[in-house]
Amino acid sequence: MSEIRMSVSALGDYLKCGERFRRRRIENEWRPFGLAAHIGTAAHEVGRLMHRRQIAAKEAAGVPNVSLKALEGEPDKAIAVTEVLLANPMLADEAADLAATEFDKAVDEKGWEPSEDDAANPDAARGAAKDAAIDHSKFYAAKVGTAINPVSVERMIEVTPRLSGEKQDAQITLRGIIDLIDGPTIGEEVVDRKTSYKAPRDGSQHGNLQMSFYAALRLAETKALPPQQRLEYTVRSPKLGKMSQATLITSRTKQDVKELLQRVQQTAKGITAGVFMPADPDQWWCSKKFCEFYGDCKYTVGRRSHEDTGYLGTI
Repeated sequence: MSEIRMSVSALGDYLKCGERFRRRRIENEWRPFGLAAHIGTAAHEVGRLMHRRQIAAKEAAGVPNVSLKALEGEPDKAIAVTEVLLANPMLADEAADLAATEFDKAVDEKGWEPSEDDAANPDAARGAAKDAAIDHSKFYAAKVGTAINPVSVERMIEVTPRLSGEKQDAQITLRGIIDLIDGPTIGEEVVDRKTSYKAPRDGSQHGNLQMSFYAALRLAETKALPPQQRLEYTVRSPKLGKMSQATLITSRTKQDVKELLQRVQQTAKGITAGVFMPADPDQWWCSKKFCEFYGDCKYTVGRRSHEDTGYLGTI
């Protein structure tokens, strides 16, 4: 029996556009990332280093690396944990230096494809994106990360779920890396970090595929669902560079996990059968700006001809 190893990004790719999934995941036609991806990579790395430092400081001080809820009956230990976290911040200058280094490393190693807007002055575009990475990182270190009790950072979990129903043509393995497990007073909380140029829509978190995927991984690992999950955004306005925080809270039930696994099961069937449905052309991700394969995709030839000629048809 063959094996299908599936991450949440692979699952999302398939559900959004099977053709993009085929080219990226089957044919391995990887192409350079956009600058927005490198901003996120740099900001994530700074947060990761900050929280790993905090975990190491807890271990060095001999205080438990557990949620504050687990210390409800031991207030002295809970206070000691809080004191260690406050004593080990990441200062703004360090966050800025790390972000700059990680941004340049990401761009140099993975490359980037200038957009039409960037092509006129790619150096300026790269510089502006680097500034954004620095701003996100400094803001996170000073305003967001200081309120977190990190229990685990970039936790890799791999499980083989038991799927109900008809016989499978392939064994499915789910693999994911959880950005952060926070340990507040409600217990361990799964956190996914995001960088954005605009505030997210409240309510979108309840249907977020990533949150369901991570809940399934934690359920398999700990035999319990996280009491709460959250999407933690740092938001930088594109014109003024003003920074803000947006936190979206959600949770998942076992029914949510069951539905996620049904999606996984049907996706695996499609992959095994070689069925790769293209995206609905009306979706925002099926466009020159958001899909790296748009310019040579066999499903966009007609649209591209209209864009080149300016012909929109007649009534």
